[in-house]
Amino acid sequence: MGRVIGWLVTILVLYAIISQPATAANTTSNLASGLASAGQQVVVFVQSVVGSTQYSQVHSVPYKGVATGDGSYP
Repeated sequence: MGRVIGWLVTILVLYAIISQPATAANTTSNLASGLASAGQQVVVFVQSVVGSTQYSQVHSVPYKGVATGDGSYP
């Protein structure tokens, strides 16, 4: 019974992708964005629990404030 349901779900997903590819792409993009946001929030939560005082941006560069444009931070 589980296999039949799995095949039906797969067929329905493929039909949705083939019949409306733009909508499927938009939905996939929204889901990926939501997962990325959830992952970032988990990282922030774990950092706050562990006691990390500096927030790290992407590429592990410590947050120092707003850049002035000449490479320095106020």
